[in-house]
Amino acid sequence: MKSFDYGRLYLTSMAMMILVVVIGPCIYPPHRSCLHRERKLWKMPICACGNRDLAIVTSWSDLNPRRRFWSCLRNERRCGWIGWFDEPMCPRSVEVMPGLIRSMNKLQESLQQATLQARMYKLFILFSWGLFAIHYLK
Repeated sequence: MKSFDYGRLYLTSMAMMILVVVIGPCIYPPHRSCLHRERKLWKMPICACGNRDLAIVTSWSDLNPRRRFWSCLRNERRCGWIGWFDEPMCPRSVEVMPGLIRSMNKLQESLQQATLQARMYKLFILFSWGLFAIHYLK
């Protein structure tokens, strides 16, 4: 089962109604509520400031991981969250997702540290060979 990452999907005021296929992100355990596929007709909301140019943004909080919401494009700091775009995830996904995200972040951090350490070792080797060449080839 594939999961789709929409990132930021910009919608203009001309797109008042959109048809979206919502696919549940839960893979294990295969609960019926998680692995549903349904089509819904969404009505695009209007921001309190009157703006119709909205973006679909993905939340990465522990309570709503990978849940998409409407956000105002005019001024995100003032308006921010307008409403949820999709349904909440199943309880199993909400329970597992934050741990997976933390684990992925730790792995990325350790990869960056290992890459930096490898560069330092390469420079040390080049420097030592340079000193060797200068000292013994005089």
